[in-house]
Amino acid sequence: MSFLRKKLGNPVKEVQELSVPLSFEFTSKEAITIEENKELFESVGLFLENFGDYSYIVRAYPSWFPKGEEEQIIRDMVDELIDGRSISIEKIREEAAILMSCKRSIKANHYLNHQEMEYLLNELRTCHDPFTCPHGRPIVIHFSEYELQRMFKRIM
Repeated sequence: MSFLRKKLGNPVKEVQELSVPLSFEFTSKEAITIEENKELFESVGLFLENFGDYSYIVRAYPSWFPKGEEEQIIRDMVDELIDGRSISIEKIREEAAILMSCKRSIKANHYLNHQEMEYLLNELRTCHDPFTCPHGRPIVIHFSEYELQRMFKRIM
């Protein structure tokens, strides 16, 4: 994840222009929050345009938004403002990096050749925290000789 964290940590302020805009329905409270903070949204590259009552369309958003997660990120940003917090781009980027690293992870029944295994282990050695995934689940587990013998019913 450190690769993705670095990549998303200081992104270029690029905006992804959409050929077909995204549309959203918000509550009245959310719509008021959006209107009051339009400049803040635009300063981070998110352009919400009123499309009647509580409907909004998005014609452009930051290019670092993970594909398929755009709506959730936008809604999270609005929720943060409603809760009285400012938009934490660093926190959103961190969550995006975690999400992207999980989607790129090796899943069950995905077999690796020897070269891929070596590459993976070398990359793991360079990680800041090589013992857990971004969610805190263990990556490396140590079994003592006694535990291994017990698992294989060599001792009771």
